[in-house]
Amino acid sequence: MAQGREREENVYATAGASLSVRWVEGFPKQNVQFINDSTICYPCGNFVIFINIETKKKTVLQCMNGVVGVVATNVPYEVVAFSDRRLRPLIYIYNFPGLTRRNKLKGNVLLDYTLLSFSYCGTYLASYSSLPEFELALWNWESGVILCKKTQPGMDVSQMTFNPMNWRQLCLSSPSAVTMCTIERSNQEHHLKAK
Repeated sequence: MAQGREREENVYATAGASLSVRWVEGFPKQNVQFINDSTICYPCGNFVIFINIETKKKTVLQCMNGVVGVVATNVPYEVVAFSDRRLRPLIYIYNFPGLTRRNKLKGNVLLDYTLLSFSYCGTYLASYSSLPEFELALWNWESGVILCKKTQPGMDVSQMTFNPMNWRQLCLSSPSAVTMCTIERSNQEHHLKAK
């Protein structure tokens, strides 16, 4: 089983002995996602598991800072994003199949990211957090910068996706509403406008 590491200190050595991850097993509660035409991935505890559906080869990526929260993939760029579940969580971007970290995104979320979604073109990533912020943020994941954000108090979003034909449209749904957000851009300024 191939293995990627969030931090290189993943192998623990004491007095000549060492420990490393040899086996990870589990099934997802979240959606399984494709990272390319032959590989799926899903979160499992402290790991993101990648399985080649043709060869059945399993590769794991360990999150050293806590349990893996939400996961999103960007097939054209062959990258995976995941959040960690801890106080003041981070979002990590890794390439596949190399499993090297491309970026670490740090926002102002206190408890947990609940949704991540890549745009179908370009380097945009949307994140959503529930309590206490209820914050929708648009990132440039390559540069690690939040382009704009919008607080939506009390809106517990359960699904979020970019329009595949227009990266400037983002759809959010909750048990009680569907909200369309338009991303307006003027030079380097970005704004989220809900419809």
